[in-house]
Amino acid sequence: MKKQILILLAFLFISFASATVTQDNLIRYGIIEDNGVLTTTNNQITNSYALGFICSDAYCNTVAGTLWNGQPLSSGSSSQINLTFPTQLQDHGYGIYFYKEGYIPFEVNATWAGSGSAPQRTRYLTRKASCTSQISDLIVSNENNKLIIKTTVTSPLTHGGQLNYVPNLIEGIYTTNIALNLTITGSQGISQIRNINLSFSDNSLESFEIPALPGNYSIAISTDSTDAKCLSSVKQTRTSSFSIPSEPPVDTTHPGTITNLHLFNKTENSLEWHWHNPTDEDFFQSIIFLDNVNVLNTSLNHYPASGLLPNSTHTISIKTKDTSGNVNNNAVSRTDTTLSLNQTNETIQCYVNSDCGNTIVSALMCMQNNSVYDVTSFSCNNPGTPSSFCSNSTSTNIFQQCQYGCSNGQCGNTPIQCDEDLDCNDNNPNTYDQCINPGTNASSCRNTPTNCASDFDCKIQNFTEILYCSQNDLLRNMQNASCNNPGTLNSFCTVQIIATLNQTCQYGCSNAICLLNPGNQSNQTIQCYSNSDCNDNNSNTIDICHFAGTPSSFCSNEPRSTGGNGGSTGRDTDSNLSRFMLYSDSIKANQNLFDKNDSVLKLDSESNGDISESSAKSTFIQSYWPIILLLALIIITIIIISIAFS
Repeated sequence: MKKQILILLAFLFISFASATVTQDNLIRYGIIEDNGVLTTTNNQITNSYALGFICSDAYCNTVAGTLWNGQPLSSGSSSQINLTFPTQLQDHGYGIYFYKEGYIPFEVNATWAGSGSAPQRTRYLTRKASCTSQISDLIVSNENNKLIIKTTVTSPLTHGGQLNYVPNLIEGIYTTNIALNLTITGSQGISQIRNINLSFSDNSLESFEIPALPGNYSIAISTDSTDAKCLSSVKQTRTSSFSIPSEPPVDTTHPGTITNLHLFNKTENSLEWHWHNPTDEDFFQSIIFLDNVNVLNTSLNHYPASGLLPNSTHTISIKTKDTSGNVNNNAVSRTDTTLSLNQTNETIQCYVNSDCGNTIVSALMCMQNNSVYDVTSFSCNNPGTPSSFCSNSTSTNIFQQCQYGCSNGQCGNTPIQCDEDLDCNDNNPNTYDQCINPGTNASSCRNTPTNCASDFDCKIQNFTEILYCSQNDLLRNMQNASCNNPGTLNSFCTVQIIATLNQTCQYGCSNAICLLNPGNQSNQTIQCYSNSDCNDNNSNTIDICHFAGTPSSFCSNEPRSTGGNGGSTGRDTDSNLSRFMLYSDSIKANQNLFDKNDSVLKLDSESNGDISESSAKSTFIQSYWPIILLLALIIITIIIISIAFS
C-alpha cells in the first residue's frame, strides 16, 4: 500500500514539473495582393522553420532570451511544425518566426502558458503579387568631365509584422533584391546594371560616376524587383536631360588702343596725362612706358609722372592687354615738356568735349500732348589752353506727337473715354456709374449693379404661409422689405417681420389650430390632452401624447432603452509581413484563439478570438497558481500518508 502511494505521489510531481503547452502549426502558401489583402491557399510548404525568442517588451523591440535552446525547429519533409511553450509565461510573451528562403516570413506574438494542447493554427508563408521599388529622385551633375548621377531607391516590401525585432540568424530573409538599370544616350551610349539588396522598409542612396565628353545626354534609371518573394515586378523609371558644355575657344584677338591721350596738367617737375580706355569687354590693363621704360600697368585712365627736371621733355607710350593676355603692341604716344623754373603753372581744364562729360539723354516725358525728351550736351571751350573751360546746354526734342493725349511719356492709343462719372450714365437706375482714371487714355466706364434702387427691388411685402399660436391667438407674420442707401454700391435690403392677428381662439390654440368647444365635439374625437392620458400601465415604456387637445392627437408608448454587458478577449496577435497593414488585420480576422485566462488552459490570446473567457481569474491566482497547486499536492500527500499509517 505504501509503495503504491509513493508511486502515485511521484507521478503527480513529475506531471506537474513537466507541464507544458504544445501547439501544431500547419504551414501553407499565401499571396499578398496589391491592395494588401491575403489570398490563402491550401498548398502545403515543406522544409520550413520556426525560431522563438522571449520578448522584453510588448512589441518585442528587444529580446531577453530564446526558446528551444536558440535553435530553429524544422518541419522537414512535412508541412507541419509542433511548438512547445513553457508552463510559466515569461516576460512579455514570445516572438515566433515562421520562415523559408524565398518567402515573406510569418510573425506571431504568443503568450501561451499552462499545460495541454493549444488550438491548431495555420501559418502562411507568402509572396507579393507584384512589387514596386520606388525611385524618389534623380540628380545629375558634372564634375571634371564626369556625369555624377545620384538616386534614392526604396525597398518594395515593408516590415509590417507584429514583432519589431529581426533575429540575426534570419536577417537575409528580411531583405529583397532589386536590379537598378542605368541607361545613358546622346553624345555617348552607356548602360549599367547594379544589383542591390535592401532590408524591408529601407532605402538606399545610389551614386554613379560616368566619364563623359562634352555634349547632350538623356539619362534614364529604372528599378526591377528580382526577388523570389515577388511574383511580378512593376518597373519604375525616372528620366533627366543634361548637357556638358564644350570648352570655350581660345581668345587670340588683342583689345583696341586707347584714345584721346592728352596732357591734363604740368608743373616744373611733373606731367599728368589722361586718356580713354578701349571699349572691349575683355579689356584688362594699359601698359604704360615713360621714355621707353615700363613704369606701370593699370586699368585706370590717367598717369601722373613726378620727380622730373624743369624744362625737360618726356614721351609717354601706352599699349593695351585683355584678360586672355593678348597685347596690342600698337602703342599710342605723346611728348610733352615740364615748366621752366619760375614759369607760371598752366592748368588746362579740357582738351576735348568728352573731358567735360558725356551727352545725357533724359527719359521720355509729356509736354503739350507730345512725347518729348531732353538732351544735355557738354562742350570744351578753348580746348588745350590755360583758358579752356567746360559748358553744357540742354535742348528739348519731340519724340512723338500724340493724337489721343500723352501719359507718363507715352502717347495714348485710344481716345479718352470719360472725364467724369456723368459721362458713364447708362440710364439704368439699378447700376452705379463710375469713370475710372478720368481724363486719361486709360479712362473707362464701370457700371456696377447695385443691390437695390428702391423698396420695390427688395420684392418682399406679403404674409407668410405659416400660422402659429400665441396664447389664445392664431397669428401669422407680415414681411415688409425696404432698400437702404438706394442706388449706391452700399445699398442693401432689410426685412421687417410684424406679427399679425389671424384669428382669436375662444377655446385655446394648439399646433396652429384653434381648439373646439370641449362640450361640443360630437363629430370629432380628441384622443388625449396630456401624456397621462396615454398611460398603458407599463413601467418599461415612455407614454407621449402628440398634438395634445386636438382632433389630430394620438398616443405612443415607446420602449425604454436598456444597457448590456460585453465580454473580454485576450491578445495573441500574428501577421505576415507586407507593405500594407491591412494584410495583418485580414489574418487576425480569420483566427479562432483562446484567451490566455481560459479556465481550462493558460493559453495565448489572439485578436478577434471567438472563444470567450469562461471564468474570471484574479490577478493573484494568475500570478501564483503554480505555487497554490504545489501546496495543494503537499496537503493531499500528508493526508494520504496519515491514512496509510493509521
